[in-house]
Amino acid sequence: MKARYKAIALGLLALGLAVAPCLTSCSDDDTTTLAAVTEVSYIPTSGGAIITFKAPLDNNLLYVKAEYTNSLGEEVYNVVSIYDNKIEIEGLADESKSYEVRLIAVDKNGGESPITTIMVTPGRSYINVIKDNLNIETLLGGIEITWENTSGKPVYVTLIYKPADDPNAEETYYYFQSKNERVKERLRGITPGHYTMSYIVEDLSGNKTEAVTLPDGVDIKEEMMIPKYIDNADDSRTYIWTLVADQTTLINTTNLWNWCPSACDGKNEYVFDGIINSNSDYSTRSNFTSVYKWDGGYGKPFPFDTDEMDIVIDMGHTYIVSRIKAWTRAHWWGWQDYAWIWDDSSYLSWDMAYYNSNALKTFRIYGSLDGVNYKVINECEIADPTYKTYDDYGSDGTAWYEKSSDGGLHTVTRPSDEDYERAQEGFEWDLSSLSDPVRYIRIRYVNAFGSNPDFLNGLSELTLYGALDEDE
Repeated sequence: MKARYKAIALGLLALGLAVAPCLTSCSDDDTTTLAAVTEVSYIPTSGGAIITFKAPLDNNLLYVKAEYTNSLGEEVYNVVSIYDNKIEIEGLADESKSYEVRLIAVDKNGGESPITTIMVTPGRSYINVIKDNLNIETLLGGIEITWENTSGKPVYVTLIYKPADDPNAEETYYYFQSKNERVKERLRGITPGHYTMSYIVEDLSGNKTEAVTLPDGVDIKEEMMIPKYIDNADDSRTYIWTLVADQTTLINTTNLWNWCPSACDGKNEYVFDGIINSNSDYSTRSNFTSVYKWDGGYGKPFPFDTDEMDIVIDMGHTYIVSRIKAWTRAHWWGWQDYAWIWDDSSYLSWDMAYYNSNALKTFRIYGSLDGVNYKVINECEIADPTYKTYDDYGSDGTAWYEKSSDGGLHTVTRPSDEDYERAQEGFEWDLSSLSDPVRYIRIRYVNAFGSNPDFLNGLSELTLYGALDEDE
């Protein structure tokens, strides 16, 4: 859940600097020779106004302030220096009424000029504008909320919902915060069912709109992990997904190398075998797809983003897809500059391979209902990692070795621990909209982290989320 912060700016302007509204007046009883502020006018803004004025010509003038009562009933003021001729006021959430604003010139001794008063009618408050354009759409397992905020000011949106068929149920509150011009947020994990739902928009000063209730509530449908296999009682698996051999064109590594142990074989079926390649578990080290340029593999360069790099799967039933999650190869065969030691019995280095030059960076998912006509569902790109410099030992106590003439330990630069953790948890893509009903999935390898790798480490596992097509 996103943190929610409230603040009311406090302060006083030093010479030449603007100061945010204060909650109490800083007036002084000292007398002054300053004349009153004149030629006052204003331009309404969203929830406030910009007041233009002419300050008195006096060498003792320090600043001009505007005092007023905001929509919360608080006495506040803004000040500007002698170098400015306008003051912006805000916190006026009710555009149906006029607010009295008092302009006062203040000298260097704190003395105040006579008060000049102007009545200000603000423009429509930006929280009301957001209230009017905010939209809520249902997703599988949740909702998507969007709004536009041209003011550029932070707003808080409180979402309130509870089961519609249980009047005694407690309300659930969820908070969104943003100052972006266009906002799209998703809330998942809502139990399927019918809910009453309302929302409130609030500004930084604490002004709130009235609660807006969706007249028909929302119906949340269940989002499921699309099943790939059935676990049997004898610990075997019966696979629901099957490889479409006559459409799968990706050449994997099985039996390409006569010297290679079975551990380095890569099979296209591994993409949906339910075993995620792990750097810490030797038993799962081989479960990934790999493609090589030699010994019967592709020539140079790889035919990325073509129908020669496809894995096609029959999911067994027709689904609507909402999310994609994938894992890539975790471990590295051989050494790298910062992984000089490896386990001779397993050919497994102490390094991780997620972001190496030969690691898969982008793949595309297509879907088809008939296995003939395919349409793009999503292009899945893995973000570049953040590289950090580490000492001889990683945060987990593992030694990182760098190749050198003395064989000693050194500091190394490698992807951050956070990036490795993200890769181990799996990369995820939330579709901007639900896919059409599909039964067949085409995975196409688009590119790697390196521009021209000699071999490609592909996917270890692909998981799709969605719902069974009701018309199947």
